Amino acid sequence: SAASLARWDGAAWSALGAGPGLAIWAVGQLPAGDLLVGCNAGYEPNNRALLRWDNTDWVPLGAGIDREVRALTTLPDGCVIAGGAFVQAGAVAARHIARWDGAVWSTLDTGVNGTVRALVTVPCGDVVAGGDFDTAGGVAASYVATWDGTVWSPMGTGMNAPVHALLALPNGDVIAAGE
Repeated sequence: SAASLARWDGAAWSALGAGPGLAIWAVGQLPAGDLLVGCNAGYEPNNRALLRWDNTDWVPLGAGIDREVRALTTLPDGCVIAGGAFVQAGAVAARHIARWDGAVWSTLDTGVNGTVRALVTVPCGDVVAGGDFDTAGGVAASYVATWDGTVWSPMGTGMNAPVHALLALPNGDVIAAGE
């Protein structure tokens, strides 16, 4: 029995504690190996939309995130990017996307104007975000955009509907899937 999350060890499934008690949209990992889960928390007053497994319990990452986290990716420097429907990451106003450096949350410019549903880090270290948005950092970007660490850029003319999944290939190509 496992509540929303299970671990496969090569031979059998096992639970990770009692589970976070929320539906899980995304999984990720901190550089030290700690497991992260992005939860479908709706408005979560206890900031439990992004949780870290401390080998005993599920605890918010830093000061937490106020609404659902749907996507996670890790940068080459070990920082974590979270995307979702949230508007607050820790003490920072963050429109649907934020960066955790191991101590504090920060924004990626002005964020995006809708839910981030997918994130991937490409081989050069840039982050690609996909979801239900049409601007990123104030720049027109139809459902998909790239963050180079400083500014957002559209990816060509984008897509004609929301992006739900992204995959980075070793050569830097990106596969997008969705509606």
